[in-house]
Amino acid sequence: VKRKRYSQSLYLKTADEGTVTVFKNAGDITEKNGPSDIEVEIFSRPDPIFKRVGSDLHVNIELNLKEALLGFKRNFKFIDGSDLVIESATPLGCGKSLILKNKGLPKYLYPDEFGDLIVHTTIKWPKSLTQEQRETVAKALETH
Repeated sequence: VKRKRYSQSLYLKTADEGTVTVFKNAGDITEKNGPSDIEVEIFSRPDPIFKRVGSDLHVNIELNLKEALLGFKRNFKFIDGSDLVIESATPLGCGKSLILKNKGLPKYLYPDEFGDLIVHTTIKWPKSLTQEQRETVAKALETH
């Protein structure tokens, strides 16, 4: 006698990539064997903006020179559909990252704790400057 057993899908939003969950005795039963186990490996669907590393999320943003020196503000749709604002009012150096504590994913087995959102910045440098722009920048950056 063959019997099929169906279970509702299980979503482990806090599970790390590659986590294997075993459902004991949830598989098919045959005349010769008892119920088998089902192993499910957890994988996330890739997101076009955010990259998951454990419970941390990473995002890359490109800043122009003005934004790198004077600050910036960016609006995103977060992975859960909510609005996310990333901003900085201070100058950023090349390759600097902003870390937004507890703005990542829930931690596996600790759903009340969250990873971080790590914002990686790159600066888009101007390809050229006019003589007037060069003089303006030089004057603005003079040290006394």
